[in-house]
Amino acid sequence: MLKIINNCIYHTRGDSGPLAYAPKLNGVLLTNYIATLSVKKSVDDDTYIYQKTFSNGTIFIDAADTNNLLPGKYVYDVQVSWTDNDGNKMIRTEGPFDYNLIADVTR
Repeated sequence: MLKIINNCIYHTRGDSGPLAYAPKLNGVLLTNYIATLSVKKSVDDDTYIYQKTFSNGTIFIDAADTNNLLPGKYVYDVQVSWTDNDGNKMIRTEGPFDYNLIADVTR
Protein backbone atom coordinates (compact mmCIF):
# COMPACT_ATOMS: atom_id res chain seq x y z
CA MET A 1 0.00 0.00 0.00
CA LEU A 2 1.20 3.46 -0.85
CA LYS A 3 -1.26 6.35 -0.63
CA ILE A 4 -1.79 9.88 0.65
CA ILE A 5 -4.79 10.75 2.80
CA ASN A 6 -5.12 14.34 4.08
CA ASN A 7 -1.42 14.97 3.30
CA CYS A 8 -0.34 11.93 5.38
CA ILE A 9 1.51 9.15 3.56
CA TYR A 10 0.56 5.54 4.38
CA HIS A 11 3.17 3.13 3.08
CA THR A 12 3.66 -0.58 3.67
CA ARG A 13 7.36 -1.21 4.26
CA GLY A 14 9.13 -2.47 1.15
CA ASP A 15 6.31 -1.61 -1.25
CA SER A 16 7.08 0.39 -4.37
CA GLY A 17 4.98 2.63 -6.55
CA PRO A 18 4.12 6.14 -7.67
CA LEU A 19 2.66 9.00 -5.68
CA ALA A 20 1.03 11.82 -7.64
CA TYR A 21 2.10 15.35 -6.77
CA ALA A 22 0.85 18.47 -8.56
CA PRO A 23 2.16 21.73 -7.06
CA LYS A 24 -0.04 24.79 -7.49
CA LEU A 25 0.55 28.49 -6.99
CA ASN A 26 -2.58 30.56 -6.38
CA GLY A 27 -4.65 27.72 -7.78
CA VAL A 28 -2.59 27.43 -10.99
CA LEU A 29 -0.66 24.25 -11.68
CA LEU A 30 3.11 24.76 -11.87
CA THR A 31 4.65 23.14 -14.94
CA ASN A 32 8.38 23.96 -14.85
CA TYR A 33 9.49 23.01 -11.37
CA ILE A 34 11.84 20.76 -9.49
CA ALA A 35 10.58 19.17 -6.28
CA THR A 36 12.28 17.18 -3.54
CA LEU A 37 10.51 14.79 -1.18
CA SER A 38 12.50 14.48 2.07
CA VAL A 39 11.78 11.86 4.74
CA LYS A 40 13.22 11.88 8.29
CA LYS A 41 12.50 10.12 11.56
CA SER A 42 11.73 13.51 13.13
CA VAL A 43 11.82 17.13 11.98
CA ASP A 44 14.88 17.81 14.16
CA ASP A 45 17.01 14.96 12.76
CA ASP A 46 20.03 15.94 10.68
CA THR A 47 19.94 12.71 8.66
CA TYR A 48 17.44 11.97 5.91
CA ILE A 49 15.91 8.52 5.68
CA TYR A 50 15.66 9.15 1.94
CA GLN A 51 15.09 11.94 -0.58
CA LYS A 52 13.54 11.87 -4.05
CA THR A 53 13.84 14.64 -6.64
CA PHE A 54 11.27 14.82 -9.44
CA SER A 55 9.67 17.23 -11.88
CA ASN A 56 6.97 15.34 -13.74
CA GLY A 57 4.13 15.19 -11.20
CA THR A 58 5.01 11.70 -9.97
CA ILE A 59 7.27 10.61 -7.13
CA PHE A 60 8.33 6.99 -7.52
CA ILE A 61 9.13 5.20 -4.26
CA ASP A 62 11.39 2.17 -4.64
CA ALA A 63 11.11 -0.90 -2.40
CA ALA A 64 14.72 -0.38 -1.31
CA ASP A 65 13.84 3.06 0.12
CA THR A 66 11.96 1.48 3.05
CA ASN A 67 12.73 -2.25 2.99
CA ASN A 68 15.16 -2.09 5.92
CA LEU A 69 13.38 0.55 8.03
CA LEU A 70 11.49 -0.08 11.22
CA PRO A 71 7.74 0.45 10.92
CA GLY A 72 6.50 3.58 12.66
CA LYS A 73 5.86 7.27 12.26
CA TYR A 74 8.23 9.42 10.22
CA VAL A 75 7.84 12.93 8.79
CA TYR A 76 8.15 14.32 5.27
CA ASP A 77 7.97 17.54 3.34
CA VAL A 78 8.16 18.55 -0.30
CA GLN A 79 10.25 21.51 -1.39
CA VAL A 80 9.35 22.98 -4.76
CA SER A 81 11.53 25.41 -6.72
CA TRP A 82 10.74 27.25 -9.95
CA THR A 83 11.50 30.48 -11.77
CA ASP A 84 8.75 33.10 -11.83
CA ASN A 85 7.84 35.32 -14.78
CA ASP A 86 10.36 37.95 -13.62
CA GLY A 87 13.24 35.45 -13.54
CA ASN A 88 13.30 35.13 -9.74
CA LYS A 89 14.05 31.71 -8.26
CA MET A 90 11.13 30.80 -6.01
CA ILE A 91 11.13 28.13 -3.28
CA ARG A 92 8.15 26.80 -1.32
CA THR A 93 8.06 23.97 1.18
CA GLU A 94 4.86 22.05 1.90
CA GLY A 95 4.78 20.21 5.21
CA PRO A 96 5.96 18.72 7.43
CA PHE A 97 3.37 15.96 7.31
CA ASP A 98 3.17 12.46 8.81
CA TYR A 99 4.70 9.51 6.95
CA ASN A 100 3.30 6.28 8.38
CA LEU A 101 5.41 3.24 7.57
CA ILE A 102 3.30 0.15 8.15
CA ALA A 103 4.69 -3.30 9.00
CA ASP A 104 4.58 -5.99 6.35
CA VAL A 105 4.00 -9.69 7.08
CA THR A 106 5.52 -11.13 3.90
CA ARG A 107 9.24 -10.31 3.69
